[in-house]
Amino acid sequence: MIDVAALYVRHGALVFRRARRLLDDEHAAHDVVHDVFISLHERRNELQDTGMISWLYVVTTNLCLKRIRTAATRARLVDAMPSARHVPARGEDLAAIRSVLAAIPEDVATAAVYRFVDEMTHAEISAIMGCSRRHIGDLLLRFDRAMQPARAHV
Repeated sequence: MIDVAALYVRHGALVFRRARRLLDDEHAAHDVVHDVFISLHERRNELQDTGMISWLYVVTTNLCLKRIRTAATRARLVDAMPSARHVPARGEDLAAIRSVLAAIPEDVATAAVYRFVDEMTHAEISAIMGCSRRHIGDLLLRFDRAMQPARAHV
């Protein structure tokens, strides 16, 4: 059985930083940390301590993407879209990309976050998502297509 309290002490700050970076909202990031560790507590008998950082990373990303999709978050987003080929993961640029993330399928959004926010390679993304590099390329192409209408207004 996993010691959730010890994992919180060891990795709580990592989960918070990840959530705050994706959401750009400290209060929402605290909520995500809570949700991640509640989920961990509920699954503590099923999970192993090895690979826990990866599990926390994936769960945090997924919970953040779900929050981004909510209407309240969507209403706060800016209209301008940066190019998908170069998306610096800072301030307004990261906020701008959230509106596209809110409107696209979860697997496309997840691949886009890993590629353009975390600057991972296709190989790294495919390892985390459990699919081929070719599929990652297809997902990122779908993301690029989703951004095309927004780029026309920039």
